[in-house]
Amino acid sequence: MNDLEMPPQLAARPQYQGVPVPYVTVWGKEGLPVFAESDVSRKRRCIENRLCTLCGRQLAEEIAFVGNASQLETRLFPEPGMHEDCARFGLRTCPFLLQHSPMFLCITTDYIRHPIESELVVKISEPVRTERFDG
Repeated sequence: MNDLEMPPQLAARPQYQGVPVPYVTVWGKEGLPVFAESDVSRKRRCIENRLCTLCGRQLAEEIAFVGNASQLETRLFPEPGMHEDCARFGLRTCPFLLQHSPMFLCITTDYIRHPIESELVVKISEPVRTERFDG
């Protein structure tokens, strides 16, 4: 599968204008997704139950995180983990990620919820591998 091919678990998600709506995306009053907002309860569920933030399905042993250089350096990420193929698809198609280049794909095997007051942030274990993506 190439990075632009939609993974089957994302293809099963509700779509808006041909784009899969991530599991944590807020749905507005008009029944439309608000891509810039995350549902805090779903985000918490992803962190606590090792669910993919994009497709909402159970994660395997390796977990992908997407972030900038600072997040990679501190190993603190504001978004829950993803399947690697979901993350790669997002890195190639998400307008937000494309405009905040460079971004990094970081693969790890574990994380903990980092105790930052009023925020859901995860601290990942030592990365197994990383890859830089330039929009």
